Amino acid sequence: MEKEIEFLEYIYNLIKIEKATISRIIKLRNKTDELSHILRRQIERYNRFLVAIKNMLERRKKKSKDLNILEKMASYAGAKSVLSKDNSLKDVLNILTKRYQISAEDVKQKREELKISSKTILNLSDRLMEFQKNSIEDIRKIHLTNE
Repeated sequence: MEKEIEFLEYIYNLIKIEKATISRIIKLRNKTDELSHILRRQIERYNRFLVAIKNMLERRKKKSKDLNILEKMASYAGAKSVLSKDNSLKDVLNILTKRYQISAEDVKQKREELKISSKTILNLSDRLMEFQKNSIEDIRKIHLTNE
């Protein structure tokens, strides 16, 4: 059960960082366009994952933790790096795509490393990785329409 808790906390924090980064990107871009709409929908979906993970942790008698100051600073720095002054929409889309790919790979690797066997947790992580894959596809569609 400790490995399950460790994995749930890992993906909980990963999602919190991704959500904070996306929120910063929306705020820093200060635009209302297709990308902003997609990013807002992703935040809503991440919120649902956070609720599910929080409930799983509580059933295992563990409270979820909020991001510490270093993690918040990392998400802010990540958003700033994505949106440096000379980044075009194409650059932002490429960077977001890479972030989602890395995030999905990290979840898969951590799950294998900890040898997670709970069907509920495996299902949750599968849904998260599928969501990240779909997010990449959504971003690629924008990329194609803006070429």
